[in-house]
Amino acid sequence: MKLLNIAKRRDAGADVGRLVAAADEARDAGDWAAAAERYAAALAVDDSLAGIWIQKGHALKEQGDLTGAEESYRVALKLTPGDADGHLQLGHALKLQGRAGEAADAYLASLELAPNSREAMRELLGLGYQKSELLELTSANSDVEGDAASRIQIAFDVSDLIGYFSNVRTPTGIQRVQINVITSLLAEHHADLDIRIICYSETSDYWREIPSQLFVKLCALSKTGASTVDLAWRRMMKDVRDEIELADDFAFAWGARIVNIGTSWWLRNYFLNLRHAKARHGIVYIPFLHDFIPLITPEHCVKELTQDFVSWCLGVFQHADHYIANSNATARDLARVAGALGHENPAPSVVHLDGEPETKPAIVRKVSDRVGAVLERPYVLFVSTIESRKNHLFAFNAWLRMIRERGEENVPDLVCVGNRGWMVEAALGRLASSARLSKKVTLLSGISDVDLAALYRNCEFTIYPSSYEGWGLPVTESLSFAKVPVVTAISSLPEAGGEFADYFELGWEADFIAKVTRLLDDEEYRRQREKHIRANFRPRKWSAIAGDILAAVRALPAPAKPAESKQQLTVWPLAAKPGELHRLCRSERVTLANGASSGEMFRAGRGWNFPDDWGCWMRNPSGDIAFSFPDTGKGEGRTLLMYIGLKGLPDGSGTLTYDIRQLAGAEPLACGMLAAGGKKVCRLRIPLLPGEDHVHLVLSSDLAVDLSETTDGVDRRKVTLGVEWFYFCLESDVEARQDFIEAQTLNDMSILEKAVPASVF
Repeated sequence: MKLLNIAKRRDAGADVGRLVAAADEARDAGDWAAAAERYAAALAVDDSLAGIWIQKGHALKEQGDLTGAEESYRVALKLTPGDADGHLQLGHALKLQGRAGEAADAYLASLELAPNSREAMRELLGLGYQKSELLELTSANSDVEGDAASRIQIAFDVSDLIGYFSNVRTPTGIQRVQINVITSLLAEHHADLDIRIICYSETSDYWREIPSQLFVKLCALSKTGASTVDLAWRRMMKDVRDEIELADDFAFAWGARIVNIGTSWWLRNYFLNLRHAKARHGIVYIPFLHDFIPLITPEHCVKELTQDFVSWCLGVFQHADHYIANSNATARDLARVAGALGHENPAPSVVHLDGEPETKPAIVRKVSDRVGAVLERPYVLFVSTIESRKNHLFAFNAWLRMIRERGEENVPDLVCVGNRGWMVEAALGRLASSARLSKKVTLLSGISDVDLAALYRNCEFTIYPSSYEGWGLPVTESLSFAKVPVVTAISSLPEAGGEFADYFELGWEADFIAKVTRLLDDEEYRRQREKHIRANFRPRKWSAIAGDILAAVRALPAPAKPAESKQQLTVWPLAAKPGELHRLCRSERVTLANGASSGEMFRAGRGWNFPDDWGCWMRNPSGDIAFSFPDTGKGEGRTLLMYIGLKGLPDGSGTLTYDIRQLAGAEPLACGMLAAGGKKVCRLRIPLLPGEDHVHLVLSSDLAVDLSETTDGVDRRKVTLGVEWFYFCLESDVEARQDFIEAQTLNDMSILEKAVPASVF
């Protein structure tokens, strides 16, 4: 009887899964009546599913059945009274019925449970509450959880993940790492931590907060399908964008840690605002290093990507307080890059990404028809973004050779799963030019986690012929399904594959085919390898990986907060070299150079647009330049000479008036007028006080223009005075002054750039 009851519960669970999957499909298609009916059918089987009551409420609300929606939300809250989102949704249903007082009570309950809920805050403000009293409420609620001052604030920067979701829904690689690490941390209680999710807003040029609950929902929804146009996904992304654009700039706690598990090198004002946050809030910045692909394999990257990555490398060693690398190979690459630029080895923490894939979705769904068709024939699996570095062309050539030598009937299909990247023309051209090959190769993209798990479970084995990796997540995933991966023995892949992968030499087609055919022809060998994997390979829980990251972050000391009586620097000046030119433009470098630096990092404050190829426009009436310099003798009588290359507004914009002061309110060091399209070199004489080791200049202008008016809205920046470069030296340094005069006379400022090309890869 006990076994019979277990079987009944299992069958009921399967029925619920099927009904919920059908309801979700109707919801995503906007068929709210069918969705409500199917959610109700699922609840008739199991009425304890609070989340499904919420979904039923949504479906009823969309049909205009506000009373039914309210009832569904109330049932959900009886099951989970601590669900902030449930109270929020109830508030929406009550507000739509005109019951403002009851709606306010529901919103207040939501805000008490989730003090960071901007949606609840926004609704209450709309109902007449004052922001001050709501902030007092959330502050009091935070005190219940513990003294905020005693907790470490960790802000996870998910800027690139949100940027990715703006175009693609299904997460891969680095996106999966971010999702799994952060959601694992949010699922646990950490009494000593204040975990926040932030995203860099290019509109405001600063970070904004995304409520944790909204972030978790976004991540969950990203794994349920590939469509970016279905209603549920579009609404989710709208909610996220609204949070980012309508929120205030994030208020960092003193000594907060910014942990960036993704990337930031594509955000050209990122370091500028990081410096601002360091000056104001003592920020500790920890980037997670996934790889150095644009430096090590630039032949597989577009030039602009390599340029931006080199710029990031020039700046990151000046801004990062610690590094976390995903492999020993990446840690070695970091040391080589540091050495090439003249920095000491930063000695990162190493956190391997040997995480267990999600193989058991919360709701059981069947595989899609297109994946179901693939499962009907034997196949080898290749999971990777389709780009030249991953060596799809190599794999296609090898498959074509096997077809010719063995016959089509003796070669399994090759199933390639991944979105299309750059520089794929050669591989796709080879596939399109061979009818025999195209019959055996299937390209899939935008598939769900359920589909991916099914593909791993049913494949013969996997291949991963990549020419360089930082870790190699598909290798770990393959092993998690006890499938033998055939991989190249380069970079981090021996760490990811360990004793369980079969390795071949990069570029050696015969070696690759030998490894593949052995797994195809020697079934006993393959079974023994799979048995060894099942018995000995142990992928880690993502919560364990997240714990390693937390341990590295916790170990970092926060900078001491200055006493209230001590004046704090309003800028965070970095060291500049006297006698060298510092360009404020976007870096043109695609290779490393010892001693190279980015003039970008001497911009300070928030008065700057992002760097252009020629230099940088200010965007506010004033912009700051700040730098420190080596000890040149801290006695009296020292004077710096500084030269700044200025640029006027775009042609036809008018003449501006500018001035340059050492501090706001002081006497100008230089002032004048600059016509549109004009350029000018200003000479500044800056006497230094005894012991003074930094300069802080404020540049001001009385005129600005909106570029959207002359670019048909393509460029929406508001710009004022432009700065191309600056150069400084001691007034007593005759040689440096002569160098500058020579560069000006010859009209060749590159004479003043002293970096030496470095070849390390």
